[in-house]
Amino acid sequence: MKYGQEFNGIEVQGGIGFSRRDGEDGDTDDTFGSVAVKFQSGFNIAFSAGSRENDGQYGYGKLGYDRDLVNWGQTSFGVDYYQGTDFVSDGSTSEVLGIGISQDFDEANTQIYLAYRAYQFDEDDTSYEDANALLFGMRVKF
Repeated sequence: MKYGQEFNGIEVQGGIGFSRRDGEDGDTDDTFGSVAVKFQSGFNIAFSAGSRENDGQYGYGKLGYDRDLVNWGQTSFGVDYYQGTDFVSDGSTSEVLGIGISQDFDEANTQIYLAYRAYQFDEDDTSYEDANALLFGMRVKF
């Protein structure tokens, strides 16, 4: 189910979902939802959460800011955080922290982006190294 509305210039969108998958060991139910709010000031927030029956759950949040800092297109900044539990094994935890910036080039229908992400995963009986990623890319719309 989806929802979208604008209130005095504040855009709100959200959705909830449910999925049942039939398997040899029985049905598996997934439940998930999200909401995003964009303010006239350029600030925006988004949250989502979900769970898989007897198999894990997650939460995600993002804080962003969009602004026309230059005349060729919008500049966007964002910080996000994800946390999950019990997806790979009982007692496992996963976390991701990210920060990024993107720049639109309206006349060329192009966007470039730069982001940094830090990943962490832990299980009860196994130790893993944390991972870090630096992302740079470009998207061209046709």
